[in-house]
Amino acid sequence: MFDIKQSKDPVSTLSIQSETKTGMLMCLHLFQDSSTNNIRLLGGYENGHIYMWDLKSTKELCSFQNLHKEPLLCVNTWNRLMISGSAGKEICITKLDSQEIVTKHSLTHEGCNCIAIRDDGRIFATGGWDHRVRLFDLKKHKPLGILK
Repeated sequence: MFDIKQSKDPVSTLSIQSETKTGMLMCLHLFQDSSTNNIRLLGGYENGHIYMWDLKSTKELCSFQNLHKEPLLCVNTWNRLMISGSAGKEICITKLDSQEIVTKHSLTHEGCNCIAIRDDGRIFATGGWDHRVRLFDLKKHKPLGILK
């Protein structure tokens, strides 16, 4: 992490103490935890694992989970939910608190490269390698449509 306002020097380094080979870091998502008000950082890795650090209080690793078998390419959060996409055919919706997978959506084509959530949290969209945008209802966890 760098101090981008003043010195632009490195402030701290986050690490993973694990015997598992994670591969390259593929995506990052910084957010404020609504229940604790702490700043959290999610990092998705090439082996499909996602790691979460608490940046405000400890800068320690809070949790990790193996969500995908393929490289994890994108992640986004809304309230207590995390949505992740990978190079495979699945999109996972997971509870941040318990790391319980709420649902998985199977896509017809591999590759989800980006996830965006509407400001009101009702709809999210994914951008795929097949050049299509898929819309989902975040509350009901159901697909709404595909834009070509």
